[in-house]
This record gives sequence, C-alpha cells and structure tokens, in this order.
Amino acid sequence: MRVSDKTVSIIVFIIFGIASLVLFAFLSKIKMQGNEAFVPKNDPYLVAMKKMEKDFGDSDEIMIIVKTNGLFKKSNSLALYKVIEKIRKLEAVKSVQSVFDAANVKFTLFGGLRYTSYFKNGLPTSNAKELLNSKLYVGNLIDSHAKVTSIIVYLKNNAKNVVNALENILKNSLPKSMRYYITGNEVVNSFMNSSILILAIFYPPFLFGLMWLLYFLRIGNLVGAAIPPLLSAIAAMWTYGLAGMLNIPLNMINATVGIFIIVVSSSYGLHFLDRYMFNRSNFEHHEAVLKTLREESIPIIMSALTTIVGFISFVFTGIGAFKTFGILVSIGIGVSAIFAIILIPAIAEFFDIHKKNIRTLKFKTSFSHRFNKYAIIATLVFVGLSPLFMRWINVNSDEFGYFKSNSEVNASARAAKEYFGWVLPFYVMVEKDRAFTQEDSYNLEKFISDIEKIPGVSGVNSAVDISKSFNVPFPILQTLSKNPEYAVYFSEWFHGNTTRLLVKTPLTDTNSAQRIAKAIKKLGKRFPQYKVEITSLSLIYSVMNDSIMQNQIYTIVMAFIFILILLIITFRSFIPPLIASVPIVLTVVFNFTIMGISGINLEVSTAIISSVLMGLIIDYSIHTISRYRMIKNVEEVIDEVGPVILVSAFGLMAGFATLLFAPLRLYMQLGFLLLVGIAVGAFLTIVFVGELLRVYDKRKKRNN
Repeated sequence: MRVSDKTVSIIVFIIFGIASLVLFAFLSKIKMQGNEAFVPKNDPYLVAMKKMEKDFGDSDEIMIIVKTNGLFKKSNSLALYKVIEKIRKLEAVKSVQSVFDAANVKFTLFGGLRYTSYFKNGLPTSNAKELLNSKLYVGNLIDSHAKVTSIIVYLKNNAKNVVNALENILKNSLPKSMRYYITGNEVVNSFMNSSILILAIFYPPFLFGLMWLLYFLRIGNLVGAAIPPLLSAIAAMWTYGLAGMLNIPLNMINATVGIFIIVVSSSYGLHFLDRYMFNRSNFEHHEAVLKTLREESIPIIMSALTTIVGFISFVFTGIGAFKTFGILVSIGIGVSAIFAIILIPAIAEFFDIHKKNIRTLKFKTSFSHRFNKYAIIATLVFVGLSPLFMRWINVNSDEFGYFKSNSEVNASARAAKEYFGWVLPFYVMVEKDRAFTQEDSYNLEKFISDIEKIPGVSGVNSAVDISKSFNVPFPILQTLSKNPEYAVYFSEWFHGNTTRLLVKTPLTDTNSAQRIAKAIKKLGKRFPQYKVEITSLSLIYSVMNDSIMQNQIYTIVMAFIFILILLIITFRSFIPPLIASVPIVLTVVFNFTIMGISGINLEVSTAIISSVLMGLIIDYSIHTISRYRMIKNVEEVIDEVGPVILVSAFGLMAGFATLLFAPLRLYMQLGFLLLVGIAVGAFLTIVFVGELLRVYDKRKKRNN
C-alpha cells in the first residue's frame, strides 16, 4: 500500500484525532508538586522533619512582615488586629502568632500562670511598651522601634490556595500606609507553581509562532513552515495529557517538558520538509514523498533515538523528578518523530507543499581549510584550559535563588532577614530519656549560647527564653506543656521529653545549611546525655544537591555509551560514530567551562544541561554522516546539510532564548546554557565533523 494513498492518510488522521481528543481530556487532571519531588524519601533530614511534624503537630508556616509608622498608635494596632482576626478565620489556617498574643506572664506555685496582655481587642494597654524590654518578643514578633511586626501563620495539613487568600486579605484590609511582605516555603511554592503554569501553558504557543517564522524563512512556504512546530506542539500536549492520565505531577523541571519537545523535535519535520522540497523540484509529487522517506526516515529515527538516550539517562539518577522528566520528554520526542515520518507524508498527500512564497534564507557553511584549522586549534586550547575554569563551579542551591532578585519573593525574604534574622525555620530537637530538670536548663542555655556563635546564626528561640523571661522553672514549663489548659502556649516547644529549638539564620542556601548543621552536631556531642536531631528545608534540599553531584558524571557517561552503541549499530562501523561523538564531548566540556566562568551553580535546573546537549548536538552529526554515506562527497554534504543544521540550531537557540525572559531565574540560566551550548555544538559539528570526514575520506580513497 502506498504511503501517499489518500485512504491510508484518512485512517491515519482518524486515529490521530481520536488519540488527541482522549489525551487532551486529561490535561485538566495535571497536578502541581513542590521541590519535595527532588528529595529521596529515605533522606534522614526528611525523615526527621516528618517525625517532628507528627510529634509537634506542625505543618507549613508563613511569615508576614508588616511595616507601620508606629505599632502603638491605636488606629494602626486596631487595623492590624482586624486583619489578623480575618486570617484566623481562614479554613486553611491552624493558628496565628502575633504581637497581640504578647503578655507579661507571672508564675506562682499556688496561683499558676497569670497573664497580663499588652493588647486588649487590638488596642495597646497602658503598659504595652514594656514588651520592648523583652528579648522574647523583640526581634521575634516586633522590632526594637515598634514599627515592624511579624505575624506567623501556621497552616493545617494539605492547606490549599492559602497564599492567594492571605494576599487578598492583606491587600484589601491593611491601610495603604502599611507595607507588607509575605514569605515562607508555602509562598515560595505558590510563586513557583504560578511560574510553572506560565511555562507549561503559555510558552508552547509562543514557541510555535517563533518556530513557524524561522522555518518559513528557511523553506519559504507558509503551510509547510507551520507543520513541524504544530505537530511538535501536539506531541507536547499528548505528553502532558499522558502525565495527567498517569497522575504524574508537574514540578519546576517537568514544566519544561513542553518547551523541550517543541524546540527539539520540530527539527525532525524541518529536515523532512527541507529534503522533500528539494526532491519535489526534481521529481513528481508521490515519488518525491517516497524518495524523502527513504532518505530521511533513518536519520530522523536515529536523531530521535540518540536524543531520547540523552534524556532517558536521567532514569539512572536517584531523583524521582529527574526520572519522570527524562521519561516524559523521551515520550514526546518519540511521538514527534513518528508524526514526522507518518503524518507529514499523509498531510503532503492532500497539500502538495513545494512552492516557495519568498526567497529562502541561505547560509555559507563551508569554511576554508585554514579557518577550520585555526578553529580546531583554538578549541583544543580552550578545552585544555577548561579544568582551571571548572574548578570554579559551585554545587549549591537556594530556593530563593531560583527567583529574580527584584521579585516579590526575594523582597519579602530580604525584609524577613533584615528585621527578624531568618526566613525558613531551622529546627534542633533535643531529647532526653527522662523529664528535664533545672540542670538541663543550664545545659541547654550553654548549648544555645554556643549555637548563636556559629557564623550565619542570628539567634535561637526556645523554651529557655520563656523560662528566663518569666522566671518560670524549665521543668515547670515542660509539665505545663502537657496540661490541656496551657498546651496551646507551650506545645510548640515540648513534646514528651523532647524540647525544640528554632535556630534563626538569614542563610537559605544548602551549603550554608550543611555547615551550620555540622557545627551544631559537633556542639551536641558535648552533651552525650541528649539525643540531638536537626532538620530544615534547606538541609533536605542539600541531600538533593549531593545526589545531583553523585549522578552527574554517571548520567553523562551512560548517555555517551548508549549514543555510541546506537551509532555503531546504525552505521555498522566504528570510525564514523567516533567522528560523530567528537562535537558532543567538546560541547559538554564547553558547558561546564561556561558554568565555571559565569558563576552558575550546579543544581537542579543546570544539572540536566549536559545530557540534554548530548542528545541535541548528536543530531547534527547523524544527518551529516548519513548524507555522506549516500553521496560520498564531503563538500557537497556540508553545502547541503550545513544550512539545515544552522536553521535547526537557530530554531533551538531562539526557542530556548525565550527562557531568558521567563519569570524564574533558574529558567533564565537554563535558557542561557542551552543557547550557548547549541551554538557551540552546531559550529563544532560543521568544523570538526567536516574536517574529520575529509581525513577519513582521503584515507578510504588511498586504501582503495
């Protein structure tokens, strides 16, 4: 049965349409996921966090910082009090801690605890300014000038849409004279999810238009130029639909799946149509389709397979989010390659695409031997110096570093650091095999004093502060924490024979968190009578960073080996695959060198670059060598394939360049490295593969 037969084409369109409708229906099922997707479930810090949340009944917390022109002014305090009362009523809110809970507490053996609040129904009492003398409140709930206050909002488990609800209350209820900031892990996740949705939903259509324009400038046909990016966009939607069907959530890496599929796999259709239009100028319609299929099917399939290898190598990492990212992109690329060799011929059956509407772009890609020689020497010198620059690469990540410096997230984080010395909670649990005594209070005070001397620690909040501020013996506090009447005040600091310390630090990067944790563990060894456990979100993500470093070389090597094996099987020879591999090896070296020079950290988003570049750049070598095996003329090959490589590279570069305008800094870095890597890879393919093929060709002719 002929591929161009209209009956076959109609059947293909029907199957394609039904599959699209089914998968598109699952797009609404896609869920969002936070950074926990990158953390192994057996991570000791994650285990400690879950245990702490269970014991102390915690979930996420949000810090709100409000600037006023004087908190003791009745109009200000009353307005702020009303806002807090509205926050308390939100369904997702478990409890709220604010300056309105501050009180002068006295303890008597027979009278118990007696509270004298500093505020009554939102209005300051006559002794309200006394709280500025308390180290328990100043620097935690209020600044020393009584102009800035913090509100800690504790959330119920699985709280949803709480950040938007808080924003609405603060925006609509606070006086215009008050400036507010909102920060915390839930806030970071909320802004991250918004950016992920923008990237997943709005970027693919924009990329489609961009790729359409670029391909139109190459092949000169409006309908033909739309086909490759359109089919790739549909392949991306199929992939997202499959993710919805299988309940695979989107995270900050998976959100780029659609972009990768559209930008990467559009070139398959471009290669097919470019060759078809060349053949159509010399052959009848059906013969041109069949000839193009014979010439381009294997290169397209091999390009897809080698690219898939680059992405599927993430399956060998220990990070679940990377695995799903690699699998989803691989599926999308495979589907797009199938579309290119099945749907495009079917479309061509109904639309004989061969007329050019404009003069197409032409590129000179055959450089002189002298130019190539100097380019190769310069490249090898650069590669030789690369280890010096790679030493500058820092393996580190920071949740707030994912956002632009002028973003609301970072503005709020800076306010929290400036006025209260911390952003994300950093907890230390101190457990004893029996109830605490007054001697333990002295030990804990010494332990806390030493922790506060650690560089990067701005203070420690604990039950010791309460004990000292209100002259309540530490053992009494532990006893009161078990009393239902007082548990609401003290259960935050005690659970059984465990007391919890909140270590305040403005540092949020994983390396700093590990350094502080190591120092605290060392201090804890001075008190062998206690079991000391540490946890924080920064520490949990530090395990993710360690995993990235451990898997980076492994995934690159595995990707290279699989690509090389595929090429050897396809070309049934050893030398051409080695020639094809030269540009990808050099491109990976360039990528790490650029990271070192530009100061880009090796972390979640940048860890995927090398394997991705290997899968992308190898396409150019495959098309070059495949064409050489057909016509046996290196110069003619470079003249024919070179322009297509450049257009494809420009398409990829333009597509990934859009990430430079993404709402998150991490996507900007991703776009920059991919843009530079593709430019370098395309150039090195034309120069190195061209020159190596000339040497290989001369030796073959000499041996024959």
